Amino acid sequence: MSACNSNSDSDGDVYFGGVVINPYDKWVYLYEGEKVIDSVLLNKDNSFMFHLKEIPTGLYRFVVKPEYQYVFFEPGDSLMVYVNTLDFDESLVFSGNGDEKNNFLSEIFLKNEKETDKIVSFYQLPADAFVRKMDSLRTLKIKELEKLKKEIAISDRFEKVAMGSVNFINFRARELYPFINASHIETASLNLPDGYYDFRKEVDMDDTILMSYYSYKKYLVSYMNNVSYFKCLTDCKSQPTSTKFSIHHNLHKLSLIDSLIVNTNVKDMLLQDSAVSFLINEEDSTAINEFMHKFDGIIQNQEIKMDIDGLAENVLRISKGSNLPDIWVANANGETVNLMQMLKGHEAVICFWDSNLIGHFKNEHEKIAELKQDFPNIKFITISTSANHEQWLGEISDNKLDVSTEFRALDFKKLSEDLVIKNITKTFLINSDGTIKDSSLNLFDPVFETYLK
Repeated sequence: MSACNSNSDSDGDVYFGGVVINPYDKWVYLYEGEKVIDSVLLNKDNSFMFHLKEIPTGLYRFVVKPEYQYVFFEPGDSLMVYVNTLDFDESLVFSGNGDEKNNFLSEIFLKNEKETDKIVSFYQLPADAFVRKMDSLRTLKIKELEKLKKEIAISDRFEKVAMGSVNFINFRARELYPFINASHIETASLNLPDGYYDFRKEVDMDDTILMSYYSYKKYLVSYMNNVSYFKCLTDCKSQPTSTKFSIHHNLHKLSLIDSLIVNTNVKDMLLQDSAVSFLINEEDSTAINEFMHKFDGIIQNQEIKMDIDGLAENVLRISKGSNLPDIWVANANGETVNLMQMLKGHEAVICFWDSNLIGHFKNEHEKIAELKQDFPNIKFITISTSANHEQWLGEISDNKLDVSTEFRALDFKKLSEDLVIKNITKTFLINSDGTIKDSSLNLFDPVFETYLK
């Protein structure tokens, strides 16, 4: 497929198409922020095409489930993308009018991904050495952007997005460094070099252009965590926090977001992120109710408020000591069974798996096989997210799994909402009387076995 002619019917029109090799899903979705603005079905040759009329200049996200990538559109762009889902990020290449900008963003994204482990190792360095390492990585990318600016004309808006792709992985690491290295509560100073936080002067806390950009959002979250923690060290006489998930820390964070962020959309985005992060890691009903009272008094977006209120209700419903909700699943015979009734009188571990996440699937079942040997009196149940019964049966057969402990979710979207499954690694421990012993475990936690004793 060749790139389209850039002469569109309207000066504001954009054409965006391409080819998806080895698609898992037949649809391509286009997002502006968190909202789907268009979707197209792949053709028989796995090609697709969007004609976007009068679309505003800016950053968008195209999704080929389960993968996604950002794309920057300007009026008159006629852009093609080639991608292989088996190696999504590495294979992704843009061509056509607008390709230089988007290939730059894609290359910086790849560099950022590859630097992640390297940056983690930097956290062990003294502060001066850490800063030098981070400055070196950032300087190389800025030079690449300067080279691009000499080759093509770029708009101010694209330059802001490009600088964001360069800066925010770096700035976030600088926020995380003192937070990670504050090893005990009295450590209010880590001997940071003069001007350590000068990079903050480059950050607009109310940037609506970047608010949908993952790296910008992650930076703001880390900034709020860092400032909340150290402000508490200074202002609070009692021991304020030992974890970013504590109620004390999160109440500080809500107040900080409310006081520092002016733009309502950015503020609500951060409040939403803070609420989800806190709620999925908290089981204490008093702490949850205290958090929600403050959250509901600040949030402006009613849709977000309703979603978070619903999440809080579901978290309380599966808190320690509560009865396991009715979970209807399919067994290998195609029968619908009530998991709670089936487990009655047995201690049980309930895990989940997705056939698209092959590594997790294999590791989970290997881990369960080991645990079954050590804890023969506990039932280990695994629930597949698959919507296709025959495909699921094939996966069970191919991997020689025990059909008596394998089940398929009838509606995983609803199940994930009811059981607050935000990560496929979420693991439940159920008492023999059907009550929940713990709903926030991870099978791969190094001390997971201690919860089973």
